[in-house]
Amino acid sequence: MIQAEQLSRVLAGVRIFDVRSHGYYEKGTMRIQGSTRVDPNALTEEMERLPKDKPIVLYCTCIRESTSAHVARVMDKQGFDVWVLEGGFRAWKKVGLPVEVVPEDEILPLPKFA
Repeated sequence: MIQAEQLSRVLAGVRIFDVRSHGYYEKGTMRIQGSTRVDPNALTEEMERLPKDKPIVLYCTCIRESTSAHVARVMDKQGFDVWVLEGGFRAWKKVGLPVEVVPEDEILPLPKFA
């Protein structure tokens, strides 16, 4: 685990990934500035494009960072240097660190049910 204040001091060289399984369906959705989404439901495929040579920090909005912790356990077994942001996205925002709107081209269409 790493706290938001700690992470803000060591951002150089660290990759931050948003592993929320939801949240990319509405315009105006916010994320940590400079972070990239990783779909936890497609983790096997996603890991193929992630760097093993840089520290990775994961965040979500789950209670006790459950999604981030699960993804981190899987990635750790594959040799990634992975950390979980304690308190997730809420902790980052609470201390006033930079956030950004998710670009429109990254907004996902809502699934359609027949």
